[in-house]
Amino acid sequence: MERWFTSDSHYGQEAVIRLQPRPYASLSDMEEDLVHRWNEVIKPHDIVYHLGDFATGSAADKPRIQGIFKRLNGEKMLIRGNHDVRNVFVQRLGWKFIGDLKTISVDGIKIAMCHYPLQAWDGSMDGSWHLHGHTHGLMAEHHTWLKEDVSADRHGLRPISLDEVKDIMSKRKFVAPDKRTVYYEEDFERWANEKAGGR
Repeated sequence: MERWFTSDSHYGQEAVIRLQPRPYASLSDMEEDLVHRWNEVIKPHDIVYHLGDFATGSAADKPRIQGIFKRLNGEKMLIRGNHDVRNVFVQRLGWKFIGDLKTISVDGIKIAMCHYPLQAWDGSMDGSWHLHGHTHGLMAEHHTWLKEDVSADRHGLRPISLDEVKDIMSKRKFVAPDKRTVYYEEDFERWANEKAGGR
């Protein structure tokens, strides 16, 4: 049994193909490929934490979304995102857990999960990790943050394993939130230089 993390599948939302963009010609192409990529890595007894925005759609989409949910391997936990709150039928698909926040401890590591990226979280002063979605990989994580955007768009349109999260965090240098004072300015200066072509 392994633990996996993902978010922002956006089943039922054709517009996400253009907005991200995603490499699909149609909504059905996207949905079939996302199911394939999920089941390629997740076994039936694995635990999957979906950190929000699983699906959206109208009443006509419900049977198709229910069918997609049933095809996905694993014991599925939902940390609700903004689209899940607005589409109540998503919360009735058969999740093993539904909530807005979830903190777990695995291998001595505390992991706080929320759909939205947080500035501080349970244990953030002591080196706990924070996993989130919502930003679709568009906000870079700083090397002093023990946090990661697990959006499908950031990780090859598939869930990532606990071991992959451990590898990501091993490359970060933890600095407690109350000790960070200057890196925002440093990052902005580096970004401005890169945008100007290094001039």
